[in-house]
Amino acid sequence: MASALIIAHYLVGWVVLAMALSYLFAFIYPYAAQAIARAGIVREAFLTLLFVLLAPVTAAITLAILSSPTMAHLLVEAHCHDELCEPHSLEFVMETMLSTVVLALGLAGIIVLILLMASQLIKSRRQSKMLEKLSELDDSGFHLIDNPKNVAWCFGIFRPRIFLSSGLIESLSDEQRKVILTHELVHAFQYHNLRKWLVNWTTLLWPKKIKQQIRQEFSQLCEFICDLKAFCAVSDPMGAAKYFDILKKVYDNKGLNNTGQTSWEIRLNILQRELKTQKNGNMTISIQGIFIGMLIVGLWLMLIIASVYLGHPLLERLLH
Repeated sequence: MASALIIAHYLVGWVVLAMALSYLFAFIYPYAAQAIARAGIVREAFLTLLFVLLAPVTAAITLAILSSPTMAHLLVEAHCHDELCEPHSLEFVMETMLSTVVLALGLAGIIVLILLMASQLIKSRRQSKMLEKLSELDDSGFHLIDNPKNVAWCFGIFRPRIFLSSGLIESLSDEQRKVILTHELVHAFQYHNLRKWLVNWTTLLWPKKIKQQIRQEFSQLCEFICDLKAFCAVSDPMGAAKYFDILKKVYDNKGLNNTGQTSWEIRLNILQRELKTQKNGNMTISIQGIFIGMLIVGLWLMLIIASVYLGHPLLERLLH
């Protein structure tokens, strides 16, 4: 019973720290995004995903340090609990109504979150199974669905599957089908659905505007990566403009953005930029990537130190 109560306290402590750090990272993101954007679309997508995962990871590392008196006393301000004045791990004693309420609410929040995530995963798995039953597996590895419309998508979080409609197959040439299939396969091989799922859940408590921004930008990055890798994977020589003409025939045009360009024009410009960077072997991008990585690691270590220093008194006050 005692060990279960300690685990419960640490789980709630993790939630408290993760929430606080999540808000901090949310307000930092608009500034961090400007630096991350200079790293190229592949690195940008990786760094964006890493950025949103830093809050829960940092909270876990902070608790791991606080649970070790040998490590924690180097960062925790000296203080006493009655006659205990030596280095110690977190002291969790249910002595006040506040600590009881915080523990109960924290555990309830964790249970609700787990149930919501599990429900979404179960629903996704059921839908995937249903789609598989309603489709036929083609020799090329995709599932063919009887639908007169042009439909192509990658569905599934942990086991992504490619679904193409019969209308799409009939309306496209072999070359065009190859482009669309390759584009969707990149989504599957890169586990973009899983990555977007992680981004959506880790930014759940972010302010609405910033949350929408990072989710939209990450989703766009996934498309940009598919554009690049699918274009390079198509063996037949093809111009970028022709490549996007094929994509536009299948996928909806998103219209104009605030720059007056269509989403396809933006994607074409990004593809051409990335191809030029690869062709020229631009070392500046690599140097920038290394610098940005070192900067992020340095700031992260400073944040862990601050989190340990401030987290100890915060958690003991809430859960003591």
